Amino acid sequence: MIKGSSASRALQSIFVILAGCASQPVRVEPPPAPAPEPEPSRAVEPAPQPTVAASAEPPPAFPDRCAEDNAQGICSPPGAFVQDLCSGHARPDVALLLFAKGSPWTRAYLRLNVEAWYPGSRSPKATLQLGEEVVVLHHPNSNGGIIINGGGAPFDVIRLDGSCASLSGEEVTLKRPASPKHAAVPWRQLDPKVRGALLSDPTVTETSTAYDEACREGAAPACAKAGNKLTMAILEFLARGGKVPPMLRSH
Repeated sequence: MIKGSSASRALQSIFVILAGCASQPVRVEPPPAPAPEPEPSRAVEPAPQPTVAASAEPPPAFPDRCAEDNAQGICSPPGAFVQDLCSGHARPDVALLLFAKGSPWTRAYLRLNVEAWYPGSRSPKATLQLGEEVVVLHHPNSNGGIIINGGGAPFDVIRLDGSCASLSGEEVTLKRPASPKHAAVPWRQLDPKVRGALLSDPTVTETSTAYDEACREGAAPACAKAGNKLTMAILEFLARGGKVPPMLRSH
């Protein structure tokens, strides 16, 4: 009996061990995660180029055609050019081009001494002399026909010194006098490039030296006289076909 009990207990122990092994869960290792698929290659986009600022507009070309809004027989520059020319300070550099030999612009002449100014700017009054030559910048004629003396719409003009003025029809004529007068060229106000072109003429060089000496001494009459001689030398240079550069700078 004792042996049978021992065998029975041994069998029970074996069953307990087997039951314990069976009751423990079997740990199943998960399968390895699949390797990530490579991303499709993307085309390399070029780096954005810096925006190039628009280049500045080229300076306006000097006009060579007559405006169409003037009276018959009057050749004047376009209105936009005139507005820019007369809206600020005097522009003697441009005036020399308008008075140059071969330019198409209509000339007019003072019939009497006149104090005038240009309403489109803050220019002071100036005295224009009898017989002074000016270039017509604008002269509309609502009645049609060619005007020789007086009447009709006003004349907008520029003097040789670069100042603009507005005159009545009674104050000007298109008939050239025997010896036209001119406003003095303001030598020291000219652009250095313009003065350099004028100094290529020996007579201008000589008279400009005399002008500098006369005006340095401070004698107003002598300075004015020397300025008139220099102006005449410049006009003679232009009359012979002398050229000056077009200085259409802002003002």
